[in-house]
Amino acid sequence: MLRKISLYANTIKYLKPSQLCCRAFHRFLPVKRTVRYETAKAPVSVFIPELDLDEAYLSRFDCEALLKDELLLLNERHKADFTNWSVSGKTTHLWLFNLHYMEYLIPLAVRWRVSKDEAYYRKVREIVLGWIKCFEKEGGDAWNAYTISERLPNWLITMELLEERLSGDGAFREKIEKSMYCQYKHLQANQEKHLLGNHYFENLKTMIIAAVLFDDRKNLEKYLKNFDGQIREQIPEDGMHYERSFMYHKIIMEDILRVLAALKQVQGYGDKVKSYAAVLGKMLGCTLSFEGRIRRVPLFNDAGNNVAKPVPALEAAVRRILPETYTVREDIKELPDAGYYKYESEDAACIIDCGKIGPAYIPGHGHCDCLSYELYVNGEPFLVNSGTYQYQSSKRSYFRSTRAHNCFTVNGFEQSQCWGEHRVAKRISKIKAVREDNVFSGQCRFWNGIKASRKFRFFRNHVIVEDKCDCRGGAVIRSYVHLAPDVEVLKRNEKNVLLRSREQDREMNLEMLEGENLVIHAKDDICWYSDEFGKIQKTNVLEITGNRVAYKIQWGIKKW
Repeated sequence: MLRKISLYANTIKYLKPSQLCCRAFHRFLPVKRTVRYETAKAPVSVFIPELDLDEAYLSRFDCEALLKDELLLLNERHKADFTNWSVSGKTTHLWLFNLHYMEYLIPLAVRWRVSKDEAYYRKVREIVLGWIKCFEKEGGDAWNAYTISERLPNWLITMELLEERLSGDGAFREKIEKSMYCQYKHLQANQEKHLLGNHYFENLKTMIIAAVLFDDRKNLEKYLKNFDGQIREQIPEDGMHYERSFMYHKIIMEDILRVLAALKQVQGYGDKVKSYAAVLGKMLGCTLSFEGRIRRVPLFNDAGNNVAKPVPALEAAVRRILPETYTVREDIKELPDAGYYKYESEDAACIIDCGKIGPAYIPGHGHCDCLSYELYVNGEPFLVNSGTYQYQSSKRSYFRSTRAHNCFTVNGFEQSQCWGEHRVAKRISKIKAVREDNVFSGQCRFWNGIKASRKFRFFRNHVIVEDKCDCRGGAVIRSYVHLAPDVEVLKRNEKNVLLRSREQDREMNLEMLEGENLVIHAKDDICWYSDEFGKIQKTNVLEITGNRVAYKIQWGIKKW
């Protein structure tokens, strides 16, 4: 009980006063009911062909299965009855949220647009009308502010793709628009100011779009002012989103693109469109510099593949709206506000994390991954962090733990007190990073005061990693190295492990330089790996222990 009280107290103390007030508001005041209806006053397009027609994006959805009422979302497949909106089998809360996002309507609409097969249109109609009928009463996941924020733009995109067909189905269009107005008014009254961060950003994005759609000029000005404030707060000088997730960074990029698309259809916002384009250019530079050549989202904090739009699609969309004179930097080696640093050669790249767990008042997507790293060879992952898997899972605590990353514990202590699905009590502090040409030094203080440091020394064909700590009464460092799923152990002795990537047919050697023991874990609870939400497998993990630890990772002969 005392521990629980301590966790709550050390979580709450970081919240903004406004968050506490809004939490009380949401808990004790009833949901506001919308009693009047409106249809669209100024049709607005948020359809972006580079994003919504991208083949890699559309391939995530199984349209033929959808025609049979089967949904594959987040690597979970369930049967649904859209007439009463019931789902068979046990689902996670995040899966149900994705069900209500209705992003899967977009690929159905694309299929109709290409083939003119009425089966796809009928399925869209059935799903939307079923939702409107079943969730007339406001409340629950269907009317959650975040699901509304995702669903309304998806409905608008779907409607635009079906424009030719909807012109002969006025009754359906009217029902959609009336429902959208009710959802807009509900969102206005239930903004996620108790959470802030990406949730509030999503709310503002959708309220701006809806304000344009329903010609709500008075509120449009207010939302744009708040949106500008959130851009300044959430996207600092280095251009990386402040929740420090490469996945959420790309989601925020898409949000700004949708707002920009809507504003282009309203007179008087040319300067604002230009300013948003400049922000997108800076954000794209972060993405291309750190992710553009590795063909996978870096797994720092909450992140996974196949959630945000693909990098090539985002790049194409952003470059189309940027002025010709704007230069997107693709050679950024450090993001000091976010705490990410990169070293690379012709065939290898190493990304290092030496930053905060997240914004003090919203660290819910943060992991214990300070001083961790990922190593890529020829754009493919070789040494990896473990990923995220699911938000509602018994394994959630593991995936946020220090052990789940290429990092180290001291006397068994975690870097921060991560608890619940998205909470953090006491957390790391005193973070310092020094980047030089071939040496990186980072340090932090664990939640209980332990000082930890790590140094990387990059050479022609190898890197040396050194782990130290300042702990009274002696210390046991346990340093973890997680191998990508396709990397196998060929040979080993007391101090050396020979590794081989089956996909690349490349070898790498890890040699313990300092330490007392080198162990290989293959099936233990620290071997879980998830590079996509809902997808999980096991991989090999190396563990080096000692009061000081140092190891050398050697690969090909390319020069750093």
